[in-house]
Amino acid sequence: MKQSGTQVPKQSGTQAPKYPGSQASRQPVSKETGIYVRIIFRITMEIRYFLLIVLVILMTYAFSFRQIVVYYNQVADNLIPEDFTQTFNSFPNSMLSVYYFMTAGGVKTDTGDEAKYVWYLHAMLISFSFIVSIILLNLLISIMSGTYAEVKKSAEKEWRLLIARDVVEIDSSAPSSYFDGLLGRLGPKWIPLSKDWMEENGHKLRKEQLHEARDAHINNIKAQASETTEQVADIKKQVSETKEQVADIKKQVSDINDIKQQILSLQQDIRDLTSVLLANRNGGGGLPPGDEPTTAGDIQIEMATANK
Repeated sequence: MKQSGTQVPKQSGTQAPKYPGSQASRQPVSKETGIYVRIIFRITMEIRYFLLIVLVILMTYAFSFRQIVVYYNQVADNLIPEDFTQTFNSFPNSMLSVYYFMTAGGVKTDTGDEAKYVWYLHAMLISFSFIVSIILLNLLISIMSGTYAEVKKSAEKEWRLLIARDVVEIDSSAPSSYFDGLLGRLGPKWIPLSKDWMEENGHKLRKEQLHEARDAHINNIKAQASETTEQVADIKKQVSETKEQVADIKKQVSDINDIKQQILSLQQDIRDLTSVLLANRNGGGGLPPGDEPTTAGDIQIEMATANK
């Protein structure tokens, strides 16, 4: 946030000074640059361990190619073409060769008719192209795409936060003389720029925040309405089950009442039958009024007496 030392013509009155490269022309460029620099930094931090794995694999294949060339140079001279030998004649050249093969592809494998190690070389090239050129590069693209989509959402906010931190740092660390006289007109250019930026973009940002809050509130209401609908459906189901239980209970009560009526009718029939039997036993006189058995116990007593 350090400012250049170019002089700015003194403005008359209290009008804010105008600087070369106004807010309208400088702010969008600075904003977009800052956002994408932040995105690049975050992506680099996200893939640092992945790059370490790629480096280890490249070093492994570079060492393997180098050892193959050295071994067959020692066993049989003049079996390896000079251009292929120069590609892997040292470990740094081997690293560059496998890197070029990873990015662009292309390692010459024609080593002559008498080269006995060609199948080793082809096997290594096939495994290298499958592991690095297909798997790792596509995985890298996938990681970078996911990181970009995630960082893009918050990159602008982080960029604004960095600007605010720089402003606070300058304001807290600069001496008071920095804001006096000529230095005061040259130094704190971020003051009018920040003010203009807030005036131009504050309403827009506020509107976006209100829209986001409104959408979030609507989503919450929809979620609550959905939950309420589910609860109402559950309550209706419980009410229906309760009605069925009440109907079953009423049916059971009705059955119990029918059984009671049947029992009372059966008791009456037993009393009548007992009266007839006792009357026949006593010579047809029957029982005096009021002595008829009324309960099962009385009936048993009367029948026992009659048997005696």
